Amino acid sequence: MAIVNRIALDLAKDFIQVLALDESEHEVFNKKLRSNKVLAKLAKLKRTDDCEVTVESCGMSHHWRREIEKLGYKTVALPPRFVKAYLQGEKNDANDARAIAEAASRPNRKSVRIKSIEQQDLALMVSQRDSRRLMTIPGIGPVTAVSLLALIGDVSDFKRGRNVSEYLGLVPRQNSSGGKDRLGGITKKGNTRLRTLLVHGARSALRMAHKRNDKLSLWAQDVAKRRGNNIAAVALANKHARIIWAILTHKEDYRMAAA
Repeated sequence: MAIVNRIALDLAKDFIQVLALDESEHEVFNKKLRSNKVLAKLAKLKRTDDCEVTVESCGMSHHWRREIEKLGYKTVALPPRFVKAYLQGEKNDANDARAIAEAASRPNRKSVRIKSIEQQDLALMVSQRDSRRLMTIPGIGPVTAVSLLALIGDVSDFKRGRNVSEYLGLVPRQNSSGGKDRLGGITKKGNTRLRTLLVHGARSALRMAHKRNDKLSLWAQDVAKRRGNNIAAVALANKHARIIWAILTHKEDYRMAAA
């Protein structure tokens, strides 16, 4: 077998896609392994001294990095939104692993620092406190709050609230031609389940908006009258995504702005 110089792992609970590349960036193999077989496989590989293992940053990535580094590998974790730009072809485990490897080869990559078990415990405590903050937004419940934190991860990866909306596929699709910008439906990029949770939460907030007189509720009611409840719910979900960024960035509870 060829000598491996770089490895990309697409992490999952039961099965993990393992992509190995040689020094010429040729695929040595790209196969799915049971998660309990991955470390044994990595331990047996013929590899260069500076062989690097790259994963997407997620809740389980810190554990895997700690275990892999015990085998003598260097590890890197990349933000999911950075990796997504390099996905080619249909989304599947093999192509996801290729996207991770491609993203890792870029000079502008931004690696997420590995956390110890103690740091993860502290982050969990902070996460529970950020969850409570998100739940101060009308329409955001515990499931949505926890799902948001799990997917978004480090909010500092997003420069502004609109970037969160874009990541979740809640911004209008643009069709520009002849100097004119035409806005269509939302892009629907990103995590479908999380986008659905946000829209359903926005529908709930919209149903109760007539009982409030803050600026956001009045705005949502106006959109509903002009464009209908469906468009208003999506528009409100878009607003919520931006508010979520602000809350996580400034570490404050949501405060309704008076009309």
